[in-house]
Amino acid sequence: MIHRTTFYLTKKERIYKFDYLKSKVFEIFNTSKGIYGSRKIAVILFESGVKISDRTLRNYMVRWKIISLTRKKKRKIEIKNINARYNDLVKRNYNPNIDNIIATDVSYIPANAAQNHVYLSVAISHKTKKIESWKLSEHNDIKLVIDTLNKLDRKNFILHSDHGFQYSSYNVMEKVKNMNAKISMSRIGNSLDNREVEYFFGCLKGEYLNKINTQRMKIKEIYQHIKWYISWYNNERIQKVLNWKTPAFASVN
Repeated sequence: MIHRTTFYLTKKERIYKFDYLKSKVFEIFNTSKGIYGSRKIAVILFESGVKISDRTLRNYMVRWKIISLTRKKKRKIEIKNINARYNDLVKRNYNPNIDNIIATDVSYIPANAAQNHVYLSVAISHKTKKIESWKLSEHNDIKLVIDTLNKLDRKNFILHSDHGFQYSSYNVMEKVKNMNAKISMSRIGNSLDNREVEYFFGCLKGEYLNKINTQRMKIKEIYQHIKWYISWYNNERIQKVLNWKTPAFASVN
């Protein structure tokens, strides 16, 4: 038979551990601005010495009414087209040992602007998933892409994009040539050929921008939100494909 004092001591320890777990979960959840779910929180807890299964943590989070954002996956409709103007040098080769591929694209963001949108151009490393340069503008033009490339500290690489008019323009082609880089373009209508940058835009909008109603914001305010998210994405957001490490960690290891 367990002595009563021993029983209550054990009970106090259980309560302490439970309260500690709850406080850590709320801390991680709030730091991620409500983005992290049970799986990623469980990984971070494990690294800090707290072992708990994803399933158990999910049940606790439901009890504590912690609801993370769920990014809806869109079905990719692929149109096979082999009549591309430029060759696809990447060919969906996502070998993690290749460090000379930079994916780039432009995406629109609803805003209180002249065209009801602002445009975000990014350049992301295929290997580390790190956003290496980005630019926000009210105009979707060639200058937007040139400015993004000007901020890219790279030489002798492959720039992989879709067949947007900017990337096939003379100015961009000359810029890429001056950087000793090669142009690679995905097949027309095949968004999965450029999945790294498509994945980032999906995360940015699904995890963050969609919940803050950017339609009422000016470009300066949206810029600050995107600046925060990209910094968090590079330095804090762990990814399964990187063995639950961050892009910043992967870029130096």
